[in-house]
Amino acid sequence: ELYGGLVTIKGTDSVTLGEVADNVINISGTPTLTDAVLYGGYWKKTLNGTTTEGTGTGNTLNLYTSGLTANNIKCFQNINFYLPATIANGDSVLTLTDTAGTDISGVNVQAKVGSGSSLSAGDTITLLTNANGLTATGTTYGKGTVTKGVSIDYDLTCQASGTALTATLTGGNALKEQTKSFAETRAGAAAFLNSQGDMLSSTG
Repeated sequence: ELYGGLVTIKGTDSVTLGEVADNVINISGTPTLTDAVLYGGYWKKTLNGTTTEGTGTGNTLNLYTSGLTANNIKCFQNINFYLPATIANGDSVLTLTDTAGTDISGVNVQAKVGSGSSLSAGDTITLLTNANGLTATGTTYGKGTVTKGVSIDYDLTCQASGTALTATLTGGNALKEQTKSFAETRAGAAAFLNSQGDMLSSTG
């Protein structure tokens, strides 16, 4: 088990428990996590025979790679997928195997792709999957942007369905605002030059 933050208290007296908050776990490269359970923040206290537990706040998992397998992830409030430019349609980032399934309810999910990506509109990446079940009640999804060439922006849209959390490239029909402004400026300049030519012809 890998914990970003962990507090365990046992006893018979009343205690004040500090929050397990703002822990960050970064994963990159090709680590072996097959049997690992990744925890963002977790606390448990047992006082006078009564046990209470919680997950803290602001705990974040950052993934900078793909092709990972782990047992499960728990107690994160934010999960960010920084996909490498080499990611391809149909690739999987994190496969989880816990037979109890995976719960990402209430988590804020974000996904981004590195520059130079070869992804095309309609391509889908599996960000996270657990064949034994995925619960995503109240999960929120940010919308990333992927730029193709120098002028077209695509949206990277995340959603959970069935046993998988995916990101799909959509859109791509609109020019970037900077490119549009450049094109509009060139068109305006051409119109101005044409009008000047017309004026010279009419006064010549």
